Amino acid sequence: MTSRFSFYDFLGYIIPGAILLLAVVYWAESVLEFDLVTVGSISGVGQTTLFLIVAYLVGHLMQAFGRRFEVRETERWGGYFSVQFLRPDDTFYTDDFKGKLLDAIHATFGLAPLADPPDDEARDRRLQEMFAICYTYVIQRGIAQHAEVHNATYGFFRGSLVLWLSVIVLFFLAELRHASIAVASALDYNQTPIDDVKWHLVIAGAAVLLATFTLPLLRDRFAHFGRRFVDAVYRSFYAFVSSARVDREP
Repeated sequence: MTSRFSFYDFLGYIIPGAILLLAVVYWAESVLEFDLVTVGSISGVGQTTLFLIVAYLVGHLMQAFGRRFEVRETERWGGYFSVQFLRPDDTFYTDDFKGKLLDAIHATFGLAPLADPPDDEARDRRLQEMFAICYTYVIQRGIAQHAEVHNATYGFFRGSLVLWLSVIVLFFLAELRHASIAVASALDYNQTPIDDVKWHLVIAGAAVLLATFTLPLLRDRFAHFGRRFVDAVYRSFYAFVSSARVDREP
């Protein structure tokens, strides 16, 4: 465990967690009329540090929930990309490169795809093992920087899926409440300033519409960086072992 935050910690945990905290603060103040600590009141090293720690913890919870969404997304993709790319019928890599990659994995670790797997699940488990050992290898050799950037971005979009869905739910509830207040104000049932209600209606409505219409784009970016992360691991591994083999040749 490192003694400092990694890029993944910042992008995958802190940023989604901080944004969700701010959304919850606005929701609690505008819907529940409960005064929480606002961003403007956070000052000093101590309060800022506390906010970041809470955001970091919230980000971990978001990633935990995000894993559940990831499982559903991988079913839509046809399985994890780390497994897909090594399947015989997959076309992401050419047959020539795929064969050389599998040969390099076998020569380095003694691992190869199951020759006669009893079922697809057993085949995919072996392919996932091969990816996991390649990822461990590039990390140990210090050549995973490019892959780690994509992994952090992949984690960011995983957390953002939870963030987007939370925003849709929270601000839809806010929209319902302020719409009911607006109706009551129009009928003189309460004394809430109608201008304030309209302002909250606009903000909540815009948030719900924006989150709803951009959710498919978010899911697309999530899949995109999933592919790039896996591709970076395999290519980093292959490039390193191939160049090492060339260096050893007389």
